[in-house]
Amino acid sequence: SGLSDSISIPKKKIIIDYLPREFNNSDKVFWGKYEISKQNLIDDGVVPIDLYRSNNRKGESFTVRSIHIMYAYTEFDNKIKIYRPHGNKLEKWFTNCNENDIGSIKHLVYSGNLLIISKSYKDCRVIRNQGLNSIWFQNEGMLPNTTIINNLCTRCNNIIVWFDNDQTGLASGKNAVDYINSVAPNKARLVSLPPKLLQQKIKDPSDFIAEKGKVELNDFLQQKKLI
Repeated sequence: SGLSDSISIPKKKIIIDYLPREFNNSDKVFWGKYEISKQNLIDDGVVPIDLYRSNNRKGESFTVRSIHIMYAYTEFDNKIKIYRPHGNKLEKWFTNCNENDIGSIKHLVYSGNLLIISKSYKDCRVIRNQGLNSIWFQNEGMLPNTTIINNLCTRCNNIIVWFDNDQTGLASGKNAVDYINSVAPNKARLVSLPPKLLQQKIKDPSDFIAEKGKVELNDFLQQKKLI
């Protein structure tokens, strides 16, 4: 029996399928808070969905339906990221993407002065709507390989890492800046919203625009010399 115990079962590849639906008023209300339009979502491959189907690593399939709004981010080659804004921490995200799947990279100019790296599609789109170049990493702790970082450093003169203004976000942001600077010295720096805004539940660009509006976000960007 000792032998059979050590045989590892190969992990099944995670496949995600989804059932799209039409955009409706709930979508408009949700994304409208962040000044993100239906056209922005269409351009970025954000698809409203009724359900998604997938499998676990053992290959057992499951289906998830939600009474609340749910989206598939479809911009990645053969991969999907599911976003459930009203889901709890465990339900909010489901994906077969890895750290090398960079959001909005297809919209990035070939070469530019400034690039802002954010940690979610929502933040990235808010920043792009201010006329700035932005991409997003899968989350604050997932950093892509050095080939990708090298490519970004070659294309952009200055890189700003803008994660959350809480302890985790600031630590992860510093980590990302150090990593980028290890590939290209003095290329990256950290920007974040003032931590005191956490009292108003504002931790990132999308929270900020929802609570304070476009004009104040613009002021902050000017203050940080980003525009």
